Amino acid sequence: MIHTALKAIAFAVALPPLMTSSAQDLNIPEDGLVSLIAQQAETAEIDGTFLVAKDGQPIALASFGLANREHNVENLPGTRFRIASMTKSFTAVLVMQLVEAGQIDLDATFGTYLPEYPADYKNRITVRHMLANRSGIPHYAELPGWRDGKFRSASSDEDFIAAFAAEPLNFEPGSEYRYSNSNYFLLGKILETTTGKPYSEVLEERILSPLGMTDTGDYQEGEVVPHLASDYMRNGEEISCQPADARYCKSGYVNMDLFQATGSLHSTARDLLKWDQGLYGDALLSSDSKAIMFDPEMPFAWVVGAIPLDDKGATARIITYNGGINGYTSIIGRFPERGLTIIILNNNGSGYNKLANATVSLAQALLKE
Repeated sequence: MIHTALKAIAFAVALPPLMTSSAQDLNIPEDGLVSLIAQQAETAEIDGTFLVAKDGQPIALASFGLANREHNVENLPGTRFRIASMTKSFTAVLVMQLVEAGQIDLDATFGTYLPEYPADYKNRITVRHMLANRSGIPHYAELPGWRDGKFRSASSDEDFIAAFAAEPLNFEPGSEYRYSNSNYFLLGKILETTTGKPYSEVLEERILSPLGMTDTGDYQEGEVVPHLASDYMRNGEEISCQPADARYCKSGYVNMDLFQATGSLHSTARDLLKWDQGLYGDALLSSDSKAIMFDPEMPFAWVVGAIPLDDKGATARIITYNGGINGYTSIIGRFPERGLTIIILNNNGSGYNKLANATVSLAQALLKE
């Protein structure tokens, strides 16, 4: 039996150019693919949208479940979802664009760009460390009081940064990997300091507008986002619902200002396909910059590895990332050598493992020899 978890098999090669082929190269007819997606949605209990594309063209786009349970509004292909930590992949590209422009040095300490940061380790941690989550700066979602609501009220950037800057480093910079939102929140501030513009404006000018991603945005606190799915969690899974016998309930308030550049974007499956395709060619970044960003040993805001295709050792290289925040979960699976892209967006609290397994199962069915 083929194991369906993502396996981090290292491939020490640069990202190749997109290979052209047709949807007929896949093992499942297009009409059968929608049925397979429906099976995966049911198995993984996913409410949301699946998009499967070959060589940049959608061959299956299907939505399931409800965008809003109070008003019985269905999820549709145009429904927007918060993509949470997938935001980091956008931030990494923005930083690399400024590296190419000579405005940011990967090996400069972040204190070079944020001299007011209130901890001396700013002069030991480089931009590269932060992009690769190897800085040692604590993940701010693990701060004392985070899960008790201490950070749900309005807070200035200075006060918020001071809260996690006061914590000791988890390890010596560069010596380990540990996921930390703090890295990308600070990278967003470096982008703002370097360009003199708000993060949302830098994002719009350098990625969203060039790629025509008109249904994607950086959430601003209090903003009304058209066609945004509501967020739900399952009763008993990190939340207790009222009434007690309810299956789902709203996940509760989260201060999205604290997630800028690290988890603040919302998007659609179609727009994320534009993002996927924008990462081919030189429209956003040079091949040299992408080789650094997608280095399987130390990637920036991506996971680079492989999935098994059979029991004989055949694999397919995958470049992937995911996100999860208050009921929303998302994943993008890119198979560059095969020209295959799988995108799943969800709003009912189904966890990353379910989306990852659905992605791997679909890829195995489509790519097996």
